[in-house]
Amino acid sequence: MTSGKYRNFFTPIFGIILLVTVFSVSNTDAILASLGNARLELVFLGLCLIQIQIILSALRWCYTAAQLDHPLPPASAIADYYLGSFLNMVLPGGVVGDMMRAARSRSADRKWSIPVLAVLLERFSGQIALFFVGGLGFILWPFLDAELRPSEALALVLAAIGALIVVAAVSLLIWLSGSLWWRNFIRKIGRSIAVCYGLPYAWLVQGVLSLTIVISYIAVFAMASVAIGAPLPLIGLITAIPLCLLTMVFPITVGGWGTREAAAAVLWPLLGLTGDQGIAASVLYGAIVTLGTLPGLALFIWSTSRRR
Repeated sequence: MTSGKYRNFFTPIFGIILLVTVFSVSNTDAILASLGNARLELVFLGLCLIQIQIILSALRWCYTAAQLDHPLPPASAIADYYLGSFLNMVLPGGVVGDMMRAARSRSADRKWSIPVLAVLLERFSGQIALFFVGGLGFILWPFLDAELRPSEALALVLAAIGALIVVAAVSLLIWLSGSLWWRNFIRKIGRSIAVCYGLPYAWLVQGVLSLTIVISYIAVFAMASVAIGAPLPLIGLITAIPLCLLTMVFPITVGGWGTREAAAAVLWPLLGLTGDQGIAASVLYGAIVTLGTLPGLALFIWSTSRRR
């Protein structure tokens, strides 16, 4: 319990320090100017796409839970996914919303393991799709970018993999510190994965839903970059953006703020743009996602007032 309190305290501090560091070594005036001149029609379109993302993600959760013999009403699942997405964007660690979904979907006669597994495997399906798109992009990068030599591409891939491994290891240590329940819980995952992804057509349903959701994530980030006047080339859509999104997966910041901007500051110059433009695009993307989940806050206020 104590380690969990320390984790919740240091997570936002780490994100703030990283964000301040990124801005301190950048041209803040240029970033603010780009944000101030952002095209509002693209911002609005991004907000609309966020709604589609949340609804499709909730339907993926319903499908995953049904495979585990834990059916969820679609309307309730969508409402809970909105609330969970909002909590993940504003609270440390990025998993509080998922824990809330598991708690709200648990019936009185159910153990915790099935609702938690449903949420865990639903998120896992999305991360696999994101890794797939990003990995495919890195493989194709030397062939699609004539200005990048194969040796440079290989060095970039190895550096990216190394950075992800380090961040993943740190995240795992932070998240699992003081937690022993996962050792017993992890044993059940193998059978559940086979049920959720191995049955006839289950892999196809999961794959289509997850790839569609990932493509919408990439589209929103690409719109944010276009909105601030820095359109990315095709190769950037399947390399730089997935890598930035992957930095949000690890529970070491609040809503991915800090790690996402640091990644964009490094990756955008590799695509012929500037680090300041990458930071501005990342900040706008974070703002769009946070605003897009605001219906979750409204649902929380409404449900709380109803209970009272």
